[in-house]
Amino acid sequence: TGSGLAFARTDWNLYRAENFGLNWVTVDNLLSSPTALAIAETSPETVYVGTMDRGVVASTDGQTWTLVNEGLGFVPGSRLAVDALAIDPAQPEVLYVATSFLFGHTQIHSTPNGVAMSIDGAVVWTDLADDLNVAVVDLLPVTGQTGSVYALTTSSRTPLALGNAPVAAA
Repeated sequence: TGSGLAFARTDWNLYRAENFGLNWVTVDNLLSSPTALAIAETSPETVYVGTMDRGVVASTDGQTWTLVNEGLGFVPGSRLAVDALAIDPAQPEVLYVATSFLFGHTQIHSTPNGVAMSIDGAVVWTDLADDLNVAVVDLLPVTGQTGSVYALTTSSRTPLALGNAPVAAA
């Protein structure tokens, strides 16, 4: 859109481009390691970052971040990890997120929480699949079909159809 915003994520840091990519700075106010990154072509553009233990945060300027976890089961004191985050390319206000809860402090254990969907730019999330007993590593929205997403999991090479995504014939 010409806003000049660009981001890059590593396992430990999120970087923001300034001056149309001529300068890069570390985003140091997420308060958690980034696990996923998605940018919605909305007006203004919105950057969504999944985190290791704070759920999803969003920003329209890349400098101030807001928690957007309503409906994901995130409560103060819990640790909500984002495993995957995706935006429908044809509907930038439709997002999908796969989450897990982290438990422990000397040894961390992860329990898959499920996959949720937002149709309002992450204001509110609703469960799409809350009974998954497997970690999701990526989400593939069906373009333009709200509530249709495929999940790539750690247990199968075959994408798992969620919501109203068509199931492949066997």
